[in-house]
Amino acid sequence: MIRLAVTLASLWLVISCRGSQELDGKLKPRPQTEARAPQSVIDQNVLKRDLLARLPADDNWMKLELMKVFPLDGQRGTIPIITPIMISSGSEGTVYITDAAGNQVIELSPDLEVLRKIPSQPFRPLNRPSWATPVDGTLYVLDLTGFNVFSAAGEWIGKFKAFVAAHSITLCRDDGMYVNPIFLYPPRGRAYPLVMQFDLSGRLLRSFGRAESNGIGAIDNRALLACDRHRLVAAFTYRSKIHVYALDGRKIRDIDVRYRPIRELERHNIEQQSILQSSGIVHRVNLVAGVSIFKERIFVLLDLPRIEILEFDLQGRQLNHYYAGEGAGFVGPGGNGLVVRRQGRTLIFYVLSGRGTLFKLSSPVRASPRVPLRGRIGRGRPI
Repeated sequence: MIRLAVTLASLWLVISCRGSQELDGKLKPRPQTEARAPQSVIDQNVLKRDLLARLPADDNWMKLELMKVFPLDGQRGTIPIITPIMISSGSEGTVYITDAAGNQVIELSPDLEVLRKIPSQPFRPLNRPSWATPVDGTLYVLDLTGFNVFSAAGEWIGKFKAFVAAHSITLCRDDGMYVNPIFLYPPRGRAYPLVMQFDLSGRLLRSFGRAESNGIGAIDNRALLACDRHRLVAAFTYRSKIHVYALDGRKIRDIDVRYRPIRELERHNIEQQSILQSSGIVHRVNLVAGVSIFKERIFVLLDLPRIEILEFDLQGRQLNHYYAGEGAGFVGPGGNGLVVRRQGRTLIFYVLSGRGTLFKLSSPVRASPRVPLRGRIGRGRPI
C-alpha cells in the first residue's frame, strides 16, 4: 500500500510539472532544471515577439482606429467565445463567429451586437463546428458530423455529409465550394491538389494547384481560402506566398509576401523541417491568420503579436500596410480570422483573435497615391 501511494504521488508530481509548463500562452521551464528548451518547443509567440521587438512599426504604415471589441466585460447579452475558429460575413454586413469548443455560431450585427446564437434549437446541437458561411439567406455550418444547414432565423433545416477533411473552405455562391484538403501521410514526392471544388451535392467538379510532400511523411499544403465572384485566393499558412486562381482553376499569378518578419519566420520553418525530419516532427509557426478579397484587392492578416494587415492589388503589388496599436499579444484563430468591408469612405476590418476577441477596426480610404518609403510599400488606386 505504501509503495502504491509513493508511485501515485510520483505520477501526480510528473503530471503537475508537465501541466505547469504553459501559462498565459508562454512556455515555462520545468522547475527541476535550468536548461533552455530546444528551439523546436519554444512557443511560437515568444519567437514572434522577439522578432518584432527589433522591428518597430514603420512611419509609412497606416494605423487602424479601434471602433469596437466583442465581447466586452459586463456587456449585457454578450456570449463568451471559447475556441474561436473563423469569421465570415453575410450580405447585410452581419458577422458570424465559429466557436468550436462552445459548439456554437454567434451571429452579430455590423456594430457587434448579438443577434442570435446558432443553433437556436437545443435538440439540434453542433459537434465542434469548424466553419460557417451564409449564402443567400442560408447558413452552412461544418462540424464533425457533416454540413448542417440553417435558415436565416437560425433554425436547423437539414444536413449532408462532408466531402473531404479540410484545412479551409470558402463558398462562392453559384460556383460551389472550394476546399483546401487535408492529406495525411502521402508517399514521399507525390503531388496532391491544393484546391478541390465541389458542388453542394458533394460532386467533385475539379481539382487544381499542387501540394507536394515535404519529405517527412506529411504534406505542406495548408492554406486559407477566400473568393469573390471571379477569383479564388489561397494564402499559405507556413509560407510567404499567395496563389491567385480563376474560379475555373486556371492559375493567374503567385504573390510573394516580402515583409521581413514573415520571411524570417518562413526561414525558421524551413530550418526546423530540415532539423527534425528524421524524427517525423516539425515545429512550424503560422505566418497567416486570415485572408479576404474585396473590391479587387487582396488583404492578408498576418499571424504576428500585433495586428498587421497587408493589402495587394491583383497584379501582386503591395499597396498598403495596416497595423493596430490594440490587440497586443495577438494570436490568430484556427481558421480565417479576417473580414473586410467598406462604409462610405472608410474601410472596416473585422479581426478575430485566437484568444476569443473580435476587433472592429477602421481606416480611411486613400484617394491619391503616395510615394513609397524606402521603396518598400507603395500606394495604388483608391478602392
